[in-house]
Amino acid sequence: MFFAVIDPVAGVGLWLAAPWGAVVWLTSIISMAAVEILFPQIYGGSMWVVAIEAVLLGAYLWLALMAAREQPA
Repeated sequence: MFFAVIDPVAGVGLWLAAPWGAVVWLTSIISMAAVEILFPQIYGGSMWVVAIEAVLLGAYLWLALMAAREQPA
């Protein structure tokens, strides 16, 4: 239920380029990785999910860094 609500909210926030969108998305990614790692009996414990989320997090941070470098000071 948590992810059914937080993922669309994060998507809308990222789509609108709102600062809270990135925060909600980061919260969603970190909590999904924590759930996969801490409760493997319930959620499967798939390390592929954690690895994909780590790659997506790295890509987002890299793109955010590149966008910040383009902005004039």
